[in-house]
This record gives sequence, C-alpha cells and structure tokens, in this order.
Amino acid sequence: MGKARLIHIARIPVYKLIEENMESQANSRNQADLIDRFNRWEMIEDELKEKLKYWMVHSPSPYREIFKNIYETIQKIDEAQDEIISDIYFFAQRTYYINFLSNGLLKRFDVTGPYKRRERHVAGPLFGKLGFRYRKSPSTV
Repeated sequence: MGKARLIHIARIPVYKLIEENMESQANSRNQADLIDRFNRWEMIEDELKEKLKYWMVHSPSPYREIFKNIYETIQKIDEAQDEIISDIYFFAQRTYYINFLSNGLLKRFDVTGPYKRRERHVAGPLFGKLGFRYRKSPSTV
C-alpha cells in the first residue's frame, strides 16, 4: 500500500466533521442494537426447527416428507440470513470504531469544543498538571 498524502484544507469547520462522525457512530450503534433484536427472533426460529425435527420423526409417513421439506427450506434461509447478518454486524462495529478513532484525531483541531478547558481541571496544587503526556487518547488506542 502506498504512502498517504497529507492534505491541508483551510477554512473547513472541523466540528462539522466531528458531528458527521458522531452521527455515523450513533447509526452504527443503532444497527448493532437492531441486529441484537433480530437475534432474539432467531431463538424462536431455532425452537420452531426443533419442533419440525420432532414432527419429522413422530408423524405418519406422508407428513414426514412435508415436514422435512419445510425444515430444509427454513434451514437454507436461516444459513443465508446468518451470513448476511454477521457481515452487517461486522461492518457496523467497524464503522463505529473507525469514527471513534477519527473523532479522537479531529477533536484537537475543534475550536468550538470544551477540549482545552479540561486542562484547568486537571491541574493539582502539589503536582502541577497531572499526566497529560502519559494519557492515552482514542487516537492512540
């Protein structure tokens, strides 16, 4: 992979980039929550598959094939859905993390935020400023 170019952009309000990243983080978190709700329904679907398995074994002969076909169809649908949902969940988590790191990089340039005000609250009478050099920001995680 090639070297990234450093681009300087004048008069771009950085807080807009941070707002966009925060909105993107919120959306990806909502996606993950929706996937969790989807997975609760998966448990009900698994219970239904267990019932179908039981009926396949304990039903009269003509119904066994019907239950078997239904079970196999549900199984194929379930496998495809699981693959798709796991991909969506992966990319939602990835978007959330990338924007979290990006916000850590951008916050130091945002003049509208209270980021510099925090330094006043960290100063101690005996020790001066406490550990700003050793403190990890989200961009160094």
